[in-house]
Amino acid sequence: MNFIESFLKVVKDKPKNKCIILKNSIITYEELNNASNFIIVNIFDSKKINFCLILNNKSLEGYASMIACLKFGIPYACIDPDIKKEDYQKINLKYKPDLVIDTLNTKIKDKKKVLIKKINKNFNITEKNYSIKKDNVAYIIFTSGSTGFPKGVCISHKNIESFNKWAKKKFKVNSKDIFTQINPIYFDNSVFDFFISLMNGASICPLESKNTNNLFSCLEYFHNKKCTIWFSVPSILIFLINLNLIKKKYFEFYKFIIFGGEGFPKKKLAKLYKKIKKTKLINVYGPSECTCISNTKHVRIEDIEDKNNFVSIGNVTANLKYELISKKKYGKNKELVLKGPGVGLGYFKDKRLTKKKFFLNKNGTLCFKTGDLVKKENGKLYFQGRVDNQIKYLGNRIEIEDIESRINEIDTVLENCIYFKNLNNEDNKLICFVVTKNIKNIKNKIYKKLPKSMKPKEIIILKKLPKNPNGKIDRNKIIINYDKNYQ
Repeated sequence: MNFIESFLKVVKDKPKNKCIILKNSIITYEELNNASNFIIVNIFDSKKINFCLILNNKSLEGYASMIACLKFGIPYACIDPDIKKEDYQKINLKYKPDLVIDTLNTKIKDKKKVLIKKINKNFNITEKNYSIKKDNVAYIIFTSGSTGFPKGVCISHKNIESFNKWAKKKFKVNSKDIFTQINPIYFDNSVFDFFISLMNGASICPLESKNTNNLFSCLEYFHNKKCTIWFSVPSILIFLINLNLIKKKYFEFYKFIIFGGEGFPKKKLAKLYKKIKKTKLINVYGPSECTCISNTKHVRIEDIEDKNNFVSIGNVTANLKYELISKKKYGKNKELVLKGPGVGLGYFKDKRLTKKKFFLNKNGTLCFKTGDLVKKENGKLYFQGRVDNQIKYLGNRIEIEDIESRINEIDTVLENCIYFKNLNNEDNKLICFVVTKNIKNIKNKIYKKLPKSMKPKEIIILKKLPKNPNGKIDRNKIIINYDKNYQ
């Protein structure tokens, strides 16, 4: 079943089940459905809408707007309510939404904006028979990539249906599960939280981004709500580890702790593993273009004890297949290509980029070139870096992620980021930005850890690294700050 069929089945069979567990209220499946119908009748019915933006703050209004769009067949994209004016203009000018739904009266000025001040969750009408074409776009998720300009990834109803069929079985999802939603609603990881919970009668426990600053409070909040499935970027878990906040009592109800989106240093991962042995740790990988998750690896003790590799990204999910492309410039590594029903439709209003990254193989299967380099060892796939992050330095081809991973193995290092300053001559240099618990001898420790081909020419110690709203290290901001302040 597609999302709407699955969701409406829960509404019919278990209307009073908890759906959205907010801080001060609980929304049932029946109430969320009624709220979505309120939006359809009062906003959608009189308008022709081909694309909708939702300034979404994880409220009843925000979730109801998403459901309404999915029912009505309107492709939507959730965006940060605190989005900068210039970033909003980039999206508005290129993608031209027909409607902008604002759920909390933001400062964004747009004639197409509709403010939803109050929604009627008891708005009971006869349910329509929604005819959803599986190959139509369900949602668009924006990812800036390396250019800093928003790319709109188009995911179909069929992609979501395929993703759910796999995820429900993999994570044994049932109506008693409660998903954390620490992920921003406009970030790729939220796709798992939202769709997999609501398609299977489970609950979702949202956390507003402003509350993630106090992670101790987050742990207590999720524990009090008895959450069973956690999904976040590793940075959040690493931060908890560094603050010594990983306690068994906070994780007693979790079946799975899932993390993905960036590397997880093994020494930090080992600490997490030892603290919560009864909970399954799942390392996941997947581009937004392939419906959130494409690979999973259940982390075991042997994965942590293996000092020669990153933790494997594991096996490709059942709704996808893969092939590896070799090129001389990649050396022993190969580019990962994903294919099958999990592969999205391409980039919104960008035929050139879609043609560059998506293609049909000889069997007519849609494929996506991830741009990620992997190696296959003993039947397992290991992430090795990006095609665009592979650099030539001192005559050697190296991966930026490999340097960062080695530095992260130093006990006192909390996090680090490598910037390759490419000057197209012998003055090319590697710069390391590092956050450490103890600055004493840190530079010597870094130099001893790395071979000559990876040693940075500069090491800059910072109190913290800038993060983007998704919780990942903001490399673009680091580069801009360096070029501005250290030249």
